[in-house]
Amino acid sequence: MTPTFEFRKLFRADVILRIDYKIAGGKLIKGKAYSKNLGSTGICVIMPEKLREGTELEMDVYITRGKKPILTSGKILWQTECRYVPKSKKKYYVTGIQFN
Repeated sequence: MTPTFEFRKLFRADVILRIDYKIAGGKLIKGKAYSKNLGSTGICVIMPEKLREGTELEMDVYITRGKKPILTSGKILWQTECRYVPKSKKKYYVTGIQFN
């Protein structure tokens, strides 16, 4: 079997970071997500909410434990349901977010 490779325009670092988010504009949806990978133009996170493409988010990205988070914003470009969630019936979504 031949391995497959994904070619991106920009490098992405596989890093797990805590992200607190809320929908921009004051809607009452907010939550906690964890990153899957991070690049200079966006971030891929796993979150418990199914949100529409184009939804604007305000995010606090925790780079170093015990330090203040980096504040940023972005919009959801895509979302897919996670296939495997151990010992839980709760759904999670892999989400691509482009930084503003």
